[in-house]
Amino acid sequence: MNSVTGESTSIELMLWGLVLLILLVLGTTIVWVVRKKTVGDSDPPPDMLANFRELRHRGDISDAEYRTITSVLGAKLRQDADGKK
Repeated sequence: MNSVTGESTSIELMLWGLVLLILLVLGTTIVWVVRKKTVGDSDPPPDMLANFRELRHRGDISDAEYRTITSVLGAKLRQDADGKK
């Protein structure tokens, strides 16, 4: 193996490593942006409770389902309140 081939291979490896690093940073950024948008678009729990109350009123969900939902959302509200203190 001569020195020209060795230098060429080293340069190629460094370039491919740089390409891989750029792709990893780009992919991480895309995932971060998508997660931020999807999490930020959810309704706050009080609004969700109002929506589920309306569903129960229309008969789309049963009273038992509504009670289950309210207990889960109530726990979420308490958890969020404890985290903000």
